[in-house]
Amino acid sequence: GKSGPAGFKVGKGGLGAATVDGPVGLKVSAFAVVNAFGDIVTKSSEILCGGTVEKEGKREFCNVQKQVLDGTSVASISLPKEGEEGGGPQRENTTLVTVFTNASMGREGLLKVGKMAVAGLSRSICPALTTVDGDVIFVFSTGDLAGAQVPSPELTVGVMAAEAVAAAVRDGVMHNEG
Repeated sequence: GKSGPAGFKVGKGGLGAATVDGPVGLKVSAFAVVNAFGDIVTKSSEILCGGTVEKEGKREFCNVQKQVLDGTSVASISLPKEGEEGGGPQRENTTLVTVFTNASMGREGLLKVGKMAVAGLSRSICPALTTVDGDVIFVFSTGDLAGAQVPSPELTVGVMAAEAVAAAVRDGVMHNEG
């Protein structure tokens, strides 16, 4: 992983995928390339992967959010110039996500789903969307389910997208080889 503030290292990420099935054959799939600055956490906020510190000769998770709240992290980082040592992580951390649905949706609907899908990052990365991350989500519709009566399509697909994104991020760190 990359060196971070206060001597901890940012854990390795990976590639993850998840699909959520909904009513009337509706599907939402998310694919995530994960290299987040924050910790990747379970639904119950247990750390799956993240920053570590050395204690008594062993590395253990340090809880990145706690480091931030204690003032030892993001708020006080001075980003080094290229080639310089120290100063905290450079803006090399990011989580890139693509979301696909078979619902037939136009541009406005996909924009709303994208906004809702960001909740999946917040559920699985703590802290998420930091100043040292370059996180982004792209949403696509295949339109394969055209004509199907999906109840409240933007709401339904958006809720499913947030779940799929969170699951894909967690999957990305569970299967990494680092």
